[in-house]
Amino acid sequence: MAQIRTITRSGTRFYFDPEKPDLKVPGVTSVISMLPKPFLAFWNAKMVAELAVDSLPFVQQMAERDPAGSRWLPQGRGPPVHEGAR
Repeated sequence: MAQIRTITRSGTRFYFDPEKPDLKVPGVTSVISMLPKPFLAFWNAKMVAELAVDSLPFVQQMAERDPAGSRWLPQGRGPPVHEGAR
């Protein structure tokens, strides 16, 4: 029995048996990276929201420096939740 070998194509590792070069099998990590991960979107949104709440003064400063980018804010002054945090 020949030793299993690997090749990497476009960042994906494939395993193959030199005796059967037409049969290439992707590695476990490559397969997992191809699977959909819908839970990550919720986790990512939670992390961003927590950081924004923990950094309200900084978020306020960013909004004041870029009024065009903060059009959703009332009069460019900051969200109502920020007013209560003062």
